[in-house]
Amino acid sequence: MASTQTFRVYPQKRKHSLECSLTETEGNYCAQLAQIQAQIGALEEQLHQVRTETEGQKLEYEQLLDIKVHLEKEIETYCRLIDGEDGSCVKSKGYGGPGNQIKELSKTTMVKTIVEELDPRGKVLSSRVHAVEEKAAKANNVKSEQR
Repeated sequence: MASTQTFRVYPQKRKHSLECSLTETEGNYCAQLAQIQAQIGALEEQLHQVRTETEGQKLEYEQLLDIKVHLEKEIETYCRLIDGEDGSCVKSKGYGGPGNQIKELSKTTMVKTIVEELDPRGKVLSSRVHAVEEKAAKANNVKSEQR
């Protein structure tokens, strides 16, 4: 009978040992899972920050693009006012997208200088505009306007 009892005690020790090993393995896997979940959480937070920054940059880009379009229209208006409707005002277009290049629309340059005479208090006594139209780096016309 003694051998039967020893045989029965041995499986209980072995069962206990295996249960301890199983519990330890489960604990290790739970710790690894928690570590992986923490990494995933950190990556999700970074992804959220990148998305937020990208949206902000997109909005800023759209605002700048709207301002650019507005300024180009305003420049066109000023050129029409300065030169009349003949469109000889020098202007260049900026980047318009892939494949587009900056092109000079006119080879005529108009240089206008405003000369003002001021009194000691800073009040404008007289003002005149001196305009020089240049074509191909040569001065063709010299105009003076008195206001």
